[in-house]
Amino acid sequence: MGAGTVAMYEISLVFALGAFLAVVVAYARTPSCNVYHPFLYYCLFHGLIFVFRPIVAYFSDFSLIYQVYQFNPSYEDKVTVIFASTFGFLSFGFFCLKTGGGEMVFKNDRALHIERDLISKILIWVVVILSPLGIYSLVSRYDRISDGQSTMVIDQANGVFVNTVSNGYLTDSQIMLATLGVMIAWIFRFHVLSLLPMVIFILVRAGTGGRGLFITAGISLGLLWLYQQQKKFFNVAILVALVALVAAFNQVGSDRGAAIRSLVTGEDVVQAENKEKWLEGMDFGNMEYFEFLVYAVPQRTNEYGYFVNNLQLFTEPVPRVWWPNKPAGAPFSKIALFDYGYPIGMTRSLPGEGWYNLGWIGVIAWCGLWGAGLGWLYRRWVDSDQSTLKTLAYLLFLPSLVVSYRDGTLLTAAKQNFWFLGPIVLAAVLASWFGVPKLAEIRKQLQAQRRQQSSPAAAPGAPPDRVQPSAVPPAVLRRRAALAALRAPTKPE
Repeated sequence: MGAGTVAMYEISLVFALGAFLAVVVAYARTPSCNVYHPFLYYCLFHGLIFVFRPIVAYFSDFSLIYQVYQFNPSYEDKVTVIFASTFGFLSFGFFCLKTGGGEMVFKNDRALHIERDLISKILIWVVVILSPLGIYSLVSRYDRISDGQSTMVIDQANGVFVNTVSNGYLTDSQIMLATLGVMIAWIFRFHVLSLLPMVIFILVRAGTGGRGLFITAGISLGLLWLYQQQKKFFNVAILVALVALVAAFNQVGSDRGAAIRSLVTGEDVVQAENKEKWLEGMDFGNMEYFEFLVYAVPQRTNEYGYFVNNLQLFTEPVPRVWWPNKPAGAPFSKIALFDYGYPIGMTRSLPGEGWYNLGWIGVIAWCGLWGAGLGWLYRRWVDSDQSTLKTLAYLLFLPSLVVSYRDGTLLTAAKQNFWFLGPIVLAAVLASWFGVPKLAEIRKQLQAQRRQQSSPAAAPGAPPDRVQPSAVPPAVLRRRAALAALRAPTKPE
């Protein structure tokens, strides 16, 4: 390879670093910079995967994934990946801040505390109802892993893992335990004992070799604690906890949970020799995965995917037991990447998914659409009443974005958050069923109390906000009775 081509790659690395630092500095000076904003998490993902790691890979001469995937990208392919990922980052950031600009404003008033106490009773019932299913799913997975069994087989045509034995819904229902653990900590205001269910879940889940789930659950826990404290940035305690989670992630990845399982079985763990260089493994390999996509699409495939893979959103929910011939992976896919190498376990990332489907235009469009959508979602939550269920849902969803950024597909976000947010949906249904007052109603009632208590015409000892029963709908009366039973009238704020 000529010196000019190598120099061009070096220039691309410098360009990516300069663009990243410029955007981060500019973002840090905006009111939108806080731990609740989705762009912060994309900055962390992009900075590690497409800025810092490529520099380490260049000087350390990474080769592991190239050997596994059986391909050798040209320097032109590598330069394309660096520039395309950078333009994707710029597109994501521009549209995310365009639709999701503005300062984070906490709406943590007395009404929210009352509503949280009411909802907490509903959340306890949600934990009681859903825990048995989640525990059964997790224990079953743990037993299969301990016995060296698996219900997943690989489709040799496209490398997609297919569940051929058990029901996928039953297998994945353990994801709910992450949400339930967060709920318990939130209900009991992060008392030390309330963290015990989350600790147990992390240990058992780590014993199965799974890592991403307890990382996202741990981040959600930290975000909710920060929200309760009305803080916009991580503090030292949260950073220490994150470092511990990352250390656990690496340890579990090195032996796929064998060390954790040995604590239960008492068997000695034989550590395999790890010849990977620092950051060379497949957990952080989105750069090489993107290079494989550029190597194959459209140079060798002669066509793009044109985003038809998103149709899997409609086929994936159908259990294979009902549809034995269900396509493995996306339906109507014309591109067989395994014809050009062995991309086992590949995740495309947002810019890689854009390239696979429409090249340069796809990168800008796909990253921009994700940025615009997530920015809009952030703005909707900040501008809302920030009720208990809305806040729980948003702060459970937010950390899962790291996995979505890595995989690059809508399917990943939909599958993971189906279980993450399922308990929140059940809580909303139960709250409506039992007539729990809405946050807006509680605030209206408190305002009425303040007006009546401050009115000189109010009779001494008369209950505030007294209304003729005939003028009030029965549902409102039930909600007011529930509110009065929870908390007696107090002095006005």
